Amino acid sequence: MLNKENFDPSVKLMPASSSIAQSISQDKWSIGYLGLGYTKEGNVKVLNVKKDENTPAVTPNHNTVLDKTYSIARPLFLIFNGEPAGNLKLVFDYALSAEGQKIVEETGYVTLK
Repeated sequence: MLNKENFDPSVKLMPASSSIAQSISQDKWSIGYLGLGYTKEGNVKVLNVKKDENTPAVTPNHNTVLDKTYSIARPLFLIFNGEPAGNLKLVFDYALSAEGQKIVEETGYVTLK
């Protein structure tokens, strides 16, 4: 997006997506990059993004993330030191369950399917 250039010195660096969402919702001239879950409330305008000059601009949403047409989506990995066991396995299994994936969807994030 920046053609391998650094951010302008005037760019505000924020510690978390919630800070970015709050900041851009209060300044109509600001722009930020944050997860889809932070756009669910509708207090920020979501912009379409082009992968390159030869492709159409794509709206970030559940479908365009899953089908990989939204070019700047990134996966979230859960990494374990060995097979999850005990309470950790319970949490992991719940996250992958239909009930867990429903919560993912309700909070504005992208489910596995």
